[in-house]
Amino acid sequence: MNITDKKDIKAIYFDQGGVVMGARIPLPDEGEANLNKIMNMTGIKEDFRELKKGFLQVKIIIKMGMDSLIECTADKVWPQWMLPEVPKEILIPIAEELTLLHFESKGRRTADPNIREVLITLKNGDILPA
Repeated sequence: MNITDKKDIKAIYFDQGGVVMGARIPLPDEGEANLNKIMNMTGIKEDFRELKKGFLQVKIIIKMGMDSLIECTADKVWPQWMLPEVPKEILIPIAEELTLLHFESKGRRTADPNIREVLITLKNGDILPA
């Protein structure tokens, strides 16, 4: 396909990681409700702030995976890095839900302020050379 042949483009995939999503608005409870749900689902007994600190340290390990351009699935991330002390038999069936709770515990996401302009540009086909 010639990149200038716009009619051949069937879809454009957006990854949420900073492309569509904008600023994160902190939660009034610092994510306590979501982190408590994670602890209830997994049997962890500690202060939610300690769990949150642990997740921040795991971020460094996950970044190494991102640098390699290999993204692990939730059923691998939780037993291997996020909560290795919890049996994987518990984590794997609920890994996707845990991921959602974890992301939501970091704050409410907003749309990137430029996303409307990006979508209009894509719709009009203005991004490709003529």
